Amino acid sequence: MMAFVEIEDLYGSVEVIVFPKVFEQCKELLVEDQPIIVRGRVTIQEDQIAKIIADRIQLLDNDGIDDSAIVWVKNQKIMMNTIY
Repeated sequence: MMAFVEIEDLYGSVEVIVFPKVFEQCKELLVEDQPIIVRGRVTIQEDQIAKIIADRIQLLDNDGIDDSAIVWVKNQKIMMNTIY
């Protein structure tokens, strides 16, 4: 399985692509309104909005962190891989 997750902060939102290997490690964190840290790389294709390809996703422990630095899971789509 993999997921397409939209995260947002006070300034906007971005789609995060979570491929199967990373998804298996973090699927329990991909819950709406869950503050997370996403590490990955930005991909920009011609005439498309930038997206993040996740390398790692972890829970954000917001003790002592300014709320303006937190991004939230807004929406997620999970895809099942089917092999024929």
